[in-house]
Amino acid sequence: YDKRVRPNYGGPPVEVGVTMYVLSISSVSEVLMDFTLDFYFRQF
Repeated sequence: YDKRVRPNYGGPPVEVGVTMYVLSISSVSEVLMDFTLDFYFRQF
């Protein structure tokens, strides 16, 4: 096992599913077009 090498090395690409959960959107500034977003990713 070598953690530096992806699974199925030399074969087809490995598909990875990712979900992004948005927890909150705050500090919205329409003038600066800026906002703060709290989120986390889930990989499966």
